[in-house]
Amino acid sequence: MTDDESLLVKIGLVGFMLGIAKLLAGDEAITWRKVVGRSLLGTGSSLIAGLIMIPHPNAPQLVVVGAAALLGILGHSLIEWVVITYIDKKKEDNK
Repeated sequence: MTDDESLLVKIGLVGFMLGIAKLLAGDEAITWRKVVGRSLLGTGSSLIAGLIMIPHPNAPQLVVVGAAALLGILGHSLIEWVVITYIDKKKEDNK
């Protein structure tokens, strides 16, 4: 496995674990659907951190993994907020 592939796996796992951790820390009932959904959202949000490597190809892996953690937490929440706001607005427009 190359260094780039290893980094991709690391930041994907960071997002996956953050998605699960956020679900476990909440008060919601845990279902398989929520586990899979939160894991996918966390992973997808964290993988965006790989874009740091485009303008900064020599960025240390620790910086990229740290950015992945930040995006795994904030990105997931932001995506959820945007989707809920959009759905609520559509519901109001249809009334």
